[in-house]
Amino acid sequence: MSADIGSLHGILKDPTRRRILSVLNERGALAYVEILGLLEIEHTGKLNYHLKQLGDLIQKDENGRYSLTEKGRLASQVMVRFQPLPGPNSLATLHIGRTGLGKLLLVLSIPSFALSFIPLSQDYPTAWDFAMLLGVITMMLLIFGTIFTLPAGQLASGPVHFRELLGYAGLESGLTFLSIVVLLLRPLDLPGPYIVYLVAIPGFATWLVMALRSKVHLAGEVVKVLLVATAFLWVGGLLLFGTLTAGMEAQSGSISIFRDVIFSIAVMTLFLYPGILATEGAYRLVGWRAPLRE
Repeated sequence: MSADIGSLHGILKDPTRRRILSVLNERGALAYVEILGLLEIEHTGKLNYHLKQLGDLIQKDENGRYSLTEKGRLASQVMVRFQPLPGPNSLATLHIGRTGLGKLLLVLSIPSFALSFIPLSQDYPTAWDFAMLLGVITMMLLIFGTIFTLPAGQLASGPVHFRELLGYAGLESGLTFLSIVVLLLRPLDLPGPYIVYLVAIPGFATWLVMALRSKVHLAGEVVKVLLVATAFLWVGGLLLFGTLTAGMEAQSGSISIFRDVIFSIAVMTLFLYPGILATEGAYRLVGWRAPLRE
């Protein structure tokens, strides 16, 4: 599509196309996924449409990176000189509101976390209930704040490589094991929603590492991590049982050890799921979908 003076107004009146020209003018050549992330466009079809409408204002090199043509740079200069004020529904306003909301939720999670460890009643059961409730609220603020802060176009659909899958599963199973150890060693006389944080944080941290490190987001891949982490715990637990009972004859002592090991593994297995599923559910609840690769 060739852009002339007559069609330039029609091209530049759209705020998304103006933002595409702006980011290319400011940052130079960008890959498709970089534009998708910077503009927080949720669907590739929408971006493809606007790139096509820009016509010969932009160009694509052999590496698949987009940049402005000479005509595009002139159009960008014209746009800067006659830039209209953003309306209430503009993408820039939505970007500020979305990120700002995420930061606000993250800030609110700090006092909520601190209050969860302060007895709010002289009655111990009531104080414990308040602490548990504040713990749940803290995790919700942390999860939703993180999700709102993440760029909408950051996560791309695709499979997790086998080595990464083992790494994520090992991370979550390791964090879960540490959670169980902390839970067993915590002082019993201190109020606090330990169970909420220790159940939710391993899965939340694993999901966040997946999102930030490999930018992979498919529900099936998340489930794979959970299943492999479960396998890690059970295989590791059975190896631990074999080590503890090596050389022992079949007697009540070995049966007792086996029962304790199986019970511990079962508890840790339950700990694997709530955090990562809660984060995954929150991600989908806010309506953000992982964009497909071009």
